Amino acid sequence: MSLIQVAFVFFLIANPLGNLPGFVSLLKDFPFQRQRQILLREMFFALCICLFFVFFGDLLLNMLMVRTFTLTIGGGIVLLLTALGMIFSIGKTETDGPQETATLREPFVVPIATPLIAGGGLLTTVMLYSHQLPKAIVTIALLLAWIPVFAIAFAAPYLQKLLGRRGLAATEQLVGMLLLMIACDLISRGLGAFIHSLT
Repeated sequence: MSLIQVAFVFFLIANPLGNLPGFVSLLKDFPFQRQRQILLREMFFALCICLFFVFFGDLLLNMLMVRTFTLTIGGGIVLLLTALGMIFSIGKTETDGPQETATLREPFVVPIATPLIAGGGLLTTVMLYSHQLPKAIVTIALLLAWIPVFAIAFAAPYLQKLLGRRGLAATEQLVGMLLLMIACDLISRGLGAFIHSLT
């Protein structure tokens, strides 16, 4: 895969558009300037978490004695569940999920940095690509993906008003369909590698 393709996959899995309602509900009680500062900090933390998996993902795999095709199939399944959650999230509203914690304390790492941005699907995919591609390529792809991820998260209050709840839901479902195709490809490649290992 090319650098741009890997960056695009990371961007899709991070799903900043689908997470906009979560950002808005978590930060709505804070002053506008403070919202921007919190998002800047949380995007940095999420990037650091992903980079950790880039450089130490192989070590983790070796410690767990996990083979490549196992990671590929597992990553595909996690991605498949993520995609299905995005496609069938019609019933979600702005009052769902973590809104209750917004008035109690300022979000710190959890839940914005992880799991909203650096969730299980993204971390698994980062670890998968860092096992298959040079770490420099994966690192640059992450940095490229983070430019639009950060821009969308930073503009969360504006985009929420611009797109509306229906617009955000439609965008999230479209991204979910793209991720569904990527997940199916990962699973099929992993199964192919598993069958090949038996011969």
